[in-house]
Amino acid sequence: MGIDQDSPTNQIPINLGILGHVDAGKTSIARRLTEIVSTAGLDAHPQSQKRGITIDLGFTFFTLGHFIVTLVDAPGHADLIRSVVSSADIIDAALLVVDGKEGPQIQTGEHLVILDSFDIKDIFIVINKIDLLSLGERQSMVRKIQSITSNTKYAQNAPIIPVSANTGEGFDQLKSLLLDRLKPPVRQVNAPFRVVIDHHFPIKGHGTILTGTILEGVLKVGDTFVIEPLNLPGKVKSLQFAKQEVSNVQAGQRVGISVTNLDPNIPYRGCVLVKDKTDIVVSHLFRATCRINPFYKDILSFGMQVHVSVGMQTVSGQIFPYEDEQNLPYKKEEINTQESFQAIVNLMEPVVVKRGDKILLSRFDLPPTTLRIAGSGIFQEELGEKPPLYRRKLKTGHIKSIQHSQGIVVEDLAQSKEGADKMVNRLVTNPRGKIVGTFGTKGNVVIRLENSTAVIEIGQEIHAIEPREISY
Repeated sequence: MGIDQDSPTNQIPINLGILGHVDAGKTSIARRLTEIVSTAGLDAHPQSQKRGITIDLGFTFFTLGHFIVTLVDAPGHADLIRSVVSSADIIDAALLVVDGKEGPQIQTGEHLVILDSFDIKDIFIVINKIDLLSLGERQSMVRKIQSITSNTKYAQNAPIIPVSANTGEGFDQLKSLLLDRLKPPVRQVNAPFRVVIDHHFPIKGHGTILTGTILEGVLKVGDTFVIEPLNLPGKVKSLQFAKQEVSNVQAGQRVGISVTNLDPNIPYRGCVLVKDKTDIVVSHLFRATCRINPFYKDILSFGMQVHVSVGMQTVSGQIFPYEDEQNLPYKKEEINTQESFQAIVNLMEPVVVKRGDKILLSRFDLPPTTLRIAGSGIFQEELGEKPPLYRRKLKTGHIKSIQHSQGIVVEDLAQSKEGADKMVNRLVTNPRGKIVGTFGTKGNVVIRLENSTAVIEIGQEIHAIEPREISY
């Protein structure tokens, strides 16, 4: 018997997120596209059926040329933004759905920022419910969306597709655009195995089923694993991909993993299943390189309470921005520019992470009428304890002489030769420079200015920066 080329297991997996504000019709669009429904597909959650809105991540499949597409349907309600963040970490491309009657909402902007933060390059903006719009109204809605995306990286390369999930209009064009633009993602198949668990439930005769989208590596029937941060060992009994039993799965595929002797009530969304836990860390204290979201209108201040999302976990914590100067980390009181910055992040609960993973910084304490995605970052390293941070204390001296061959002589910064020795290599300001040596025995120092043409005079104040360690 030959290989079935049309089988999902022989097609290239790609994960397509469906994001958009509440009642935009995301699940109706998913229903139009879906060919295979998973256990958590098309609002299967009882509360979703009762309330008539998506309240949890949904997963379904359809084939598109040589792709097997997993649709990741994310909730649109403002209170469920954490699930949108969870979906962004596992998708390769996205449909951003806008209600043609209501137009873009605050959540539309939040979802654009989330997609940008996770470096999702291919998005397709879908205007739904066009059967309720006149031709003029359709054109007006397209212009509104173009205006919103004009200041983003998606301004030139995000197609806008009008559709009606009710009548099916526009879906042929949508599929054609997807097939034309989607490219096989680069998968880390040879990396250590890692999958984030998004659902877990018991099935009689099969044990506990864990589902998730594989981030890296390969998993086979019979492999042993560990679930972190719970440190729970286990063994793979069987595997399923797109409703088919398979012997192995790999990066990019959404899978069901059958495990025996595991209490289904113990794992939770965000747990990470690995074969070798030496490649990941379980940490609540770490260093990250971060950047403020350009559309965030507030500031991030030292010690501010934030929500940090890593993988499918969102945990409360504090952020402590700092900057390095002369090999010392100085606290930054607040961040309000687009430049990247270093930060110590201290969380209330541990997260499972590895070097290079993306993190998202949010302010879910703010009302949903404002954009709450504050910034993003990259995990750098785990910290065993809070490292020293310093503040700048300024000591005031006065220019005594401008005739020294190495710079200028300043008095009053130190009271003795020993004190002056300790100040060598410290920075000065007003004007900027550096202490390069001492002069005499009475605590005078020699300063070399950055700008040799700076206007200075005898008796002028000059300030030396003295680091003082802080508690935080």
